[in-house]
Amino acid sequence: AGLTRSKFSVVMTALEFCVPSVKRQLHWSHAALSGWSRRASIRHTVPLSKRPAKLVAIFFSTPGKRRLGLCLLLQPFLGLRPSEMLGLLPEHLLFPEDQGMAHTGSVPLVVALGMREGTKVKRRQTALLSPKYTWLWEAVRACKAATPEGFYLFPHTSSDYRKEWGSQWAGGRTALE
Repeated sequence: AGLTRSKFSVVMTALEFCVPSVKRQLHWSHAALSGWSRRASIRHTVPLSKRPAKLVAIFFSTPGKRRLGLCLLLQPFLGLRPSEMLGLLPEHLLFPEDQGMAHTGSVPLVVALGMREGTKVKRRQTALLSPKYTWLWEAVRACKAATPEGFYLFPHTSSDYRKEWGSQWAGGRTALE
């Protein structure tokens, strides 16, 4: 009952790889997968844009959730997933002075991803924050300074994030009502 098109495809691929004699012999399975692919609707997650992030971050910025508000604000500026944001440590943020450079207003803040757990693509990546967003730089700098090394910048779980996000629209109403 829980078999998805993706799982079915993986099982077929694994079977054909591990048992070469069945390769090109699973006609019914290939036909079913082909039909399933045509019938299934593609669902993509829409990235969070900056304006809605700013609005919702205001509601997240209540006492006890200010870091979650900053996390939400920073997410669209860096183009990161919530799980990547929640996994950031202070040592992942490299300001120009951390890189041995003077802050000239042209060197971006470097956010190093994948230092521990990795990213979706399972390799180290970086994201850059332009110095033109000075208000965001200063908030991130203050957050980094207040976080002990080895502790998460945004000490919340993914379920906390989803719960807070969902609470803004509980019962179909927005937090603005």
